[in-house]
Amino acid sequence: MEIVITGHTAGIGKALYDHFVNNGDKVKGLSRSNGYDIENNFAEVVDTIKGCDLFINNAYRDQQQLKLFNAVKDSVSKIVCMGSISRLYPELIPTDYVYDKQALYNACRLHNLTPNSCSVLHLDLAFIENTNVEANDPTAFTSDNHITFA
Repeated sequence: MEIVITGHTAGIGKALYDHFVNNGDKVKGLSRSNGYDIENNFAEVVDTIKGCDLFINNAYRDQQQLKLFNAVKDSVSKIVCMGSISRLYPELIPTDYVYDKQALYNACRLHNLTPNSCSVLHLDLAFIENTNVEANDPTAFTSDNHITFA
């Protein structure tokens, strides 16, 4: 299977990348570290994704996840979009990130209602502990519903 993953160098993206590589799949990781910036190299990223069997839409950068989804949804077999449980709490976390994740969810839901479209799995991921956050960061969010990801 040919798989393309954005944001494959850390966290969940890296774990998925490693899993599929170890499974013997043909995996292409796209990240800024290897010249595939989803914002600044958008057309090249889209061209690389088109035609793959599975696109894992993992990297977040402003509204780029939604733009990527819309650009490739008719040219791939399956898509997994990494959403966020935070989209359910815009009153508590009124940020662009939350609104972007809401828009991504809505696009995935509507796409799945389209007959003969590619399969889309949208995942509302729970909180992942970010050990790089400053203790006094007002946007830092802690919860008893999180996992630590090394």
